[in-house]
Amino acid sequence: MLGWPRLTLSLGPSNSTDLIAACTNVFQSAGRSTGHGARDKAVWVLLPLAPDWRWMLDRPDSPWYPTMRLYRQTSLGDWSAVIQNVGQQLEQCVAQHASAKSSNQ
Repeated sequence: MLGWPRLTLSLGPSNSTDLIAACTNVFQSAGRSTGHGARDKAVWVLLPLAPDWRWMLDRPDSPWYPTMRLYRQTSLGDWSAVIQNVGQQLEQCVAQHASAKSSNQ
């Protein structure tokens, strides 16, 4: 898997999240309210096996956020499959971006 930079901040109001999300192609959140601030960006939310009610169950998307993808634990406390899935998806996004960029040159 590729080594990706990690941005870790203590965010205040959601407009801080909006500013950070505006600088990204994909915004990742660990099931917290920070995912709400990314609005028109691709948002990937990592969820525990028993998530908060707003994330519903057994679906990879959110009816309230059309650009959001939900990555769920399949067993309690095991994040390895979730992280591997997100990593594979991110590598695909990078490959697609690189392909699109090279075809535009």
